[in-house]
Amino acid sequence: MDRLSRHLVATFLNSLPQTRSRRWSHTSSITPIQAFFARYPMFSYDSSKETMAQFHGMASQLSKISLALVQQFNEMYGGDANDLHDWKRLCEVVSRREIVPNDIDACKAVIKNVHVNICDLVDHKVPLPIHDTETALSEYTCRSDYKIFPRGAAVGHEMLRLFLRNIFDPSREREKSSTKSGEGEENGTGESK
Repeated sequence: MDRLSRHLVATFLNSLPQTRSRRWSHTSSITPIQAFFARYPMFSYDSSKETMAQFHGMASQLSKISLALVQQFNEMYGGDANDLHDWKRLCEVVSRREIVPNDIDACKAVIKNVHVNICDLVDHKVPLPIHDTETALSEYTCRSDYKIFPRGAAVGHEMLRLFLRNIFDPSREREKSSTKSGEGEENGTGESK
């Protein structure tokens, strides 16, 4: 499991309602694995089935949240890369400018220079935390319960892809060509993983 997957699983598990489990001892009737799953009462653990298969089943719920995040983004800002109205609406939210550009390429240029957490953008925090640098965004994201937008969810979505940043390695220089194509970018707040 790669670093992003571990963080996403940890974030997912931390977001589930938990109950305190008893400390396990050799004389206890509950095993450490049962105690782990007991902390997540929304998930039904079956000790007769393979542990890791059940864990991966629980973690697979992450793909559903990824889809929901994209759908919410589209509902709030539109998702048509050819629609000036959608780009202007997005620029109004993320730009600190009084006047929003009047063409798509100018809107893209504004958005490419904005460092904002995509999860915050979808949650539409008011005021929206906008960061001066990719490093500041990275530090904020890692302090904020790893509000990481899954990189794969932005594939084929030009508007979301422009927000992708290098969250786990913000000092890494991105090549201009990879920024234009959206490849090699990270995920999450526009983060990359």
